Amino acid sequence: METQTLKQFVSALEEENLDDLRAASSKSFKDKALRLDESAEDLKRLRIPTEDLKVVEVEDESETSKLVNVKIGDATKTIVYRMVKEEGSRKWVVDDIIQKKRHDGNLKVAKKVTEQMDLYLSVREFMQKWSRKNREEIEAQMTVEFAGVMHELPNDYFDHLYEKVGDVESALERFRPEATLNEDTAVVRISRKKGRLDIGMKLVDDRWLVRDMAVESSRDTEYISSMIKSADALRSVAIFLKGYSAADKTTIKEVSEPNFYKNAIMPGELAAVSLPAAESLNNDSRMTIRGDRIDVNIPFNGEIASLTLKSIDRPEGQWKQHGYHVTDVSLIRSGATGENRKLSALLTSKARVDIFHEALVKRDLKTLTYSSSYDFNTRVWKNVDEEILAQLPIDLPKQGKFEIEDIVFNGSVTQVYTLFDEIPITYILREHSGELRIDDVQFPMAGKPNSVKTLLEVVIPAYQFAQTASKSSPTEEIASPKSLKDVQKLGQHYNQIISRMSNVCSFDFNYFVWKETDVVPEPFFNCSEHLETAITSVQPLNANGTEQMIQFGDEHWGAQVKVIQQQGSFRVDDVKLVAGKDVGYDLKIAARDQLNEKGRSLRSIYPLLHLQEGEAMAIETQLAKDFDNQNIEGGNVISSEKGGVVEEYQFSENTPSMNQAPAGNPFKEFAPAQPQSNPIQQVAGWDDFNHQSEKQPASSGIQNSLHEEDVFPDYVPPNKSTSPTTDAGNTRTADSTAAEFPEEFPPLETYPGN
Repeated sequence: METQTLKQFVSALEEENLDDLRAASSKSFKDKALRLDESAEDLKRLRIPTEDLKVVEVEDESETSKLVNVKIGDATKTIVYRMVKEEGSRKWVVDDIIQKKRHDGNLKVAKKVTEQMDLYLSVREFMQKWSRKNREEIEAQMTVEFAGVMHELPNDYFDHLYEKVGDVESALERFRPEATLNEDTAVVRISRKKGRLDIGMKLVDDRWLVRDMAVESSRDTEYISSMIKSADALRSVAIFLKGYSAADKTTIKEVSEPNFYKNAIMPGELAAVSLPAAESLNNDSRMTIRGDRIDVNIPFNGEIASLTLKSIDRPEGQWKQHGYHVTDVSLIRSGATGENRKLSALLTSKARVDIFHEALVKRDLKTLTYSSSYDFNTRVWKNVDEEILAQLPIDLPKQGKFEIEDIVFNGSVTQVYTLFDEIPITYILREHSGELRIDDVQFPMAGKPNSVKTLLEVVIPAYQFAQTASKSSPTEEIASPKSLKDVQKLGQHYNQIISRMSNVCSFDFNYFVWKETDVVPEPFFNCSEHLETAITSVQPLNANGTEQMIQFGDEHWGAQVKVIQQQGSFRVDDVKLVAGKDVGYDLKIAARDQLNEKGRSLRSIYPLLHLQEGEAMAIETQLAKDFDNQNIEGGNVISSEKGGVVEEYQFSENTPSMNQAPAGNPFKEFAPAQPQSNPIQQVAGWDDFNHQSEKQPASSGIQNSLHEEDVFPDYVPPNKSTSPTTDAGNTRTADSTAAEFPEEFPPLETYPGN
């Protein structure tokens, strides 16, 4: 009986007789493999052998099903027909065909004809419905996620994607599918005259549904690497443009990247800049998928509106959540200029410049920090406090008429040309991920760089040096220590000064001075007076600008400060104080000479000469412990040979200070050698320098604040090596993302004073 059925089935297969095939097949086989009129044609393409078949074995699975092994001619391979008894009759019909084929060269895999035919016919059904352009029928052949995204597309957007797929009828006429089939997923490739069509399928509840499509065309403009991604992105584009046309920021926020919305859309006046209407998508529009980003270009009023979208993570199956957010919008002018204008710059550049200009004139550090790019902050504003900010050589009047004359857009960089009290000022704004920040300010400055960022980066270390030097002299309370506690306080004071000086000074300066001592040399105590004068010039000393000379004051009073770039930032390398024409004094050399002459540690400069020998030894031991705890290096206080009673010791009012030798010293043989004159006087020109009576220029505002135990209570050292030994360089650039800056930039409308 089964042999007769097989012969009928094979004969019908050879003749592509669909009715006879159905007559010899089970209901399951007919539903999965023979449900379409083209099924016989598609079944024959599976190349099932039909000649010289011989039944070699019959294996009963049950009373109603059996496996029939059929040998093909003289070949050794066999085909297995699964046959079942038709319900209500004694007739046996074909329920499936199992072929063993090689996979990946060697592995033999059993493939069921019903699975292959069900897949091919599902693809054919989808293509037939696609060719009829019936959205409801098309979506019925898709997975829930694919259908849901496509369903929410406006008709114009659906038509745009539909046209990209192009002609499918010709592909149906010569249907030659090539499938890669896995357990519950498959990719079917359809060849066409103008490129191929890849259709991704997924088995859902025993039914093959389309989960994605890819279109490869001979024309790049019709290439789509993922239909579901394209549809998801276009859905967001439609919502964004519709919301923009209605000035509905709530709707725009749903499909916008948070930073882009906060920095461009939320503070912007949307009516000031026109974008295409949501219905403007047409055949000339272009879409490009690059990894997790999609660019959509829409022609509009002689320009191209370019929207950049980025995919976001969302739970699987949650297709109602928008899978793409708008991260940037640009208007690109057609023609030779091709000017690229960022929407964030168009909407907020004027407001950003107004806020920054006011903050610059008023020296508002908080607003300057909020308004500046990461690079501007890193190189300038992070390194100043209110005291230094007030002294910076920003030569702008406090009041005046401020006008914006022109704005030039060039991609992520925007130049705003302004006029302030007849001074032409150019503001450079840089955009990154929707965040527009001031990156530099440029205007003419006599004897100095025109770039505010370049100028301030060079001079700030000199102001930090001056600020630290102004606080370096110890207070009267601890300058002449009368107790162990006073000595400890003095050591702490010097340690703070030296620590900050080490951050500000160059490798050479540190090597020459600060790494060699735990006391501050006297030449630093009054040098800040020369650095209070205004900066008159800043000039490069080499071609690449890594060495600069800063001139404070004039030839009669002031200072020349040399700064060099090390580890990505400028450091003070040398300071020459000026107290008259041709009268100069090298601070670094003077400090080194004094250290060589007077000593390099607290215990060598403040010996306990009034103690009896045993008392000195006990105090020496206690001092050593305390100074070690303070990480302050020092030598022996005094040499002693005999013991004594330390409890009876009281510090004398006549304990010597740094500038006074002890009177009546009973241990003269142990006292450090005292020079006949101040060692600083041995430097040529010091007397003239120290007693200079010429009139000093007006001070720029450095004032010695009251000394506290902590000289710099609010000081946080910059990210620099305290004792630099290598030049690592700075890898930060102007393009560094603002998110890397530790301050969180608030929206424009929340800026102080706005």
